[in-house]
Amino acid sequence: MVMELTAVILFVALAWAGQQFGTLWIMQTSILPLLNSRGDQAYLDSCQGINMHLFHKIALSGGIVVLGLGVYLTIELEETGAEIAAAIATMGMVGVALVSEGTNRPIWRRIEKWNMNTIATNWVELRRIWGNAHTLRTVSAFFALAGFTAAALIEYA
Repeated sequence: MVMELTAVILFVALAWAGQQFGTLWIMQTSILPLLNSRGDQAYLDSCQGINMHLFHKIALSGGIVVLGLGVYLTIELEETGAEIAAAIATMGMVGVALVSEGTNRPIWRRIEKWNMNTIATNWVELRRIWGNAHTLRTVSAFFALAGFTAAALIEYA
């Protein structure tokens, strides 16, 4: 019974990591280049047209759940290699959370309040920092996906 439960938990963690990486990858490869090609007003209009509040709640709550699942998997998987891979995946999830909450989200909350009269004087630098942080969390999400995939292959293949 524990093995079946663990397999289901691993599948859920793997599915979440895949969804998370896919979302961040699409943003990295298509949305960010589009935003970065825009001038001041068009950049603000585009960013402020994206409602991140609902997405953030889903991403944060799901990420917290999968962090917990990753800890469970690191303990409960039977193969040492699978446990190590699950630990790496869990650290990838931690990386996504820390970068998102520590850099991306605070900058985005500032952007939501700006207009052309109140835009930060260093907005170009903030945009660069946000983009670099997004790249880092996309890489972290890749480690989560790769780790959970490796754990599944090692444990069940």
